[in-house]
Amino acid sequence: LDVARDKAEKLTTDEADERVPAWSRDGRWIYYGSTRGAVVIEVAGGPLVRGARWQLWRRPAPGQRNANPEQITNDGGFAAQESVDGSTLFFTRPDRPGLYARPTRGAGDDLLVSREPAVPDFAQWTVAKDTLYIVAREDLTEGHRGAGITRLVRVGWPDRVRTELRPLARLAGGGSLGLSPDGSQLLYTQTVRWETDLMTSVMR
Repeated sequence: LDVARDKAEKLTTDEADERVPAWSRDGRWIYYGSTRGAVVIEVAGGPLVRGARWQLWRRPAPGQRNANPEQITNDGGFAAQESVDGSTLFFTRPDRPGLYARPTRGAGDDLLVSREPAVPDFAQWTVAKDTLYIVAREDLTEGHRGAGITRLVRVGWPDRVRTELRPLARLAGGGSLGLSPDGSQLLYTQTVRWETDLMTSVMR
């Protein structure tokens, strides 16, 4: 969306799903999760279906000469953010927990940075200069990550030293973290009130 001209432009046209767009730090690229290129598979002798395997893609931002999209990951990718200096791409995967990293330029292996966030919290993390802030969920009685207590953790980069910070009471699902430009304040979404009601209907 060009805010000044109030004009929207469609950026992807492939027969696939695209979600979770994010700008590169220099504004030249747009990262997004896509099922583009998913293989066609046969399920239990039934009809052929398109296997929806999410991967990270990027395409040049509007106005660039070359608008061809590029596939970034081969082993799954969904939500992404660049490091402050633009040298590293951090991302989550849709089928397993954890935060991963890979170089934005040149070849390199995917590196597991943190075992959090859980899959439902694919956007509950954010990038600072030398730090990643991530939501962790842990059931202390069963040791099952992805449920129970929610807590903010800080992971250093590139040393990956993990520090537990404050609990996040009543953390809302499906949210994201937002860091202030000076890195001093963090935004998160809290469920203030949750209510259910019983209703009755006359049966005729």
